[in-house]
This record gives sequence, C-alpha cells and structure tokens, in this order.
Amino acid sequence: MLQIYEKLISEPDPCWHFIEMVDTLLRMTVPKLTLESIKTQLSGLKDTGTFTNGLSRAAVLMCICPPDGNSDESPLLLLTKRTHSVETHKGQISFPGGVCESHDSTPIASALRETEEEIGISREYVSVIGCLPSLDTPSGFSILPVVGIIRQGFRLLINPDEVAEVFFVPLSYFMNGANTSQRSIVHEGIERKVYVFHWQGMEIWGATAWMIEQLCRYLGKSEGYVD
Repeated sequence: MLQIYEKLISEPDPCWHFIEMVDTLLRMTVPKLTLESIKTQLSGLKDTGTFTNGLSRAAVLMCICPPDGNSDESPLLLLTKRTHSVETHKGQISFPGGVCESHDSTPIASALRETEEEIGISREYVSVIGCLPSLDTPSGFSILPVVGIIRQGFRLLINPDEVAEVFFVPLSYFMNGANTSQRSIVHEGIERKVYVFHWQGMEIWGATAWMIEQLCRYLGKSEGYVD
C-alpha cells in the first residue's frame, strides 16, 4: 500500500480525496508485534547514548511487558502517573526514570536504579535492548530512553511519594496512527508541536509521547497523525 501511496502523490494531477483515504488506511495499519519481533526490530539500537552538553542528564526505562490476554495479544508498555508531591511535571504521565547520578556506572544503570526505586521492578527482570536517541526538553534535561523487555514474574512495589499509579497500554494502541495527534504549545515564547495520546481518560503528551512515537517508528509505524 505504501508503494501505491507514493505513486499517487507523484502523479501530475493526483486525486487528493483518494490519497487522503489511503493515508488514513496507512495510519491505521498496525504491524503485528511479539516480544521476539520487537527484539529483532530493535536489535540495531546502541547500548549507550549521547547527551547535550549543558543540560541535566537523565534516563528513563521504557518497559515492554508480556501480553496479558488482550484481544490482539499485543505486548504492553508500562507507564506511570506522577504524584503531585514531586518537584516537576506533577500529575503527568511518564516512564520510570530520573537524573543520572555520579555513582551510576552508565545511563542504563541510572534507568534501572530509578525504576527499582520508583516501582520496585528489579533489574534481574529487565532485558535491556538498547537506547533510543536522547531528547532535549524545554525544562533543561537531556533524556536518554532505554528500552527493555520485562520478563514474567515481576512484582510492583510503588513508591507512593513519586508514583500515584502504574498502568499498562497495549503497544498496538500506540502503533495505530489513528490514535496519534499533535498539539501546538508555547514555552517561553517558542511554539512547539508535541505528540498527544489519550488512553482511558488520561492524556499522554510531551516528552513521554515523543519517546513512544519514536519507539513505534523503529517498530514500523507509518508516519502520520490526526490534527
């Protein structure tokens, strides 16, 4: 279908209504994912990353968990809702993680430590695949997303000072372009476009949504979003 789309838009007088329909179908085409296929598709990720000088270094763990019997048997992505007592991003949706400390041997070690401290998942249950490109945020952080598969048998032990809730979303939901939107925000006078997802009454946006979108692109998600 992608080849048909590319041919259509290259025509001198393309039929835009039909092209829009094909574009919608492309965004709704969700590749079938399994834990094994995810490992294969992400096998090219590096086990380290680079940070932007002058920004605070942080790392998060994007936890991909086994299916729980959902209808399409999709692996799950673990997300947390921050409490209102943390210093920044109060009440927002995020991945477990935090600032890289001097005693951490690597940024991956930082992500694993923070995950264990926040939600209790021991590093022995995490199989790290690699790192996505780092993200610089308007709040002054350079964040390295670490992707890991969590094996069966893990237990959650939530730190109530930092985490209000842990929840799981089928990765297939984020892979569906029809569930992706964008919004313009203005920060310190600069307008930026941010990705937005909505899941069961919760809004996932900003840095977290950007990392999810990048992960999905690595897994074969078609480009496109809903305005």
